[in-house]
Amino acid sequence: MPTTVVDRADVVSKDFAEQFKEKIEGKRKQARLPLVLQADFAYLMGLVSGKEGLPEDKAKAREVLRGLKEAVRMGLVHAARPAAVTATANA
Repeated sequence: MPTTVVDRADVVSKDFAEQFKEKIEGKRKQARLPLVLQADFAYLMGLVSGKEGLPEDKAKAREVLRGLKEAVRMGLVHAARPAAVTATANA
């Protein structure tokens, strides 16, 4: 195989890898909510829909609700910040 073909394949491969990495990094920066907030939101939706329930122990239930309340507050603050600030804060 001619070396020019091999050299060209190497250049194309490196370009592809670089573009793919940039694409992945860009998607990471676009994430709106951290994974922990997503999980809290999913649990909250489960409570609202009746698929999930609060702990039987009233003290534990109160603690869960306090945690969810704080998660909602943090989510609202997080969502209100510009994406560039959010990405920097999560780095």
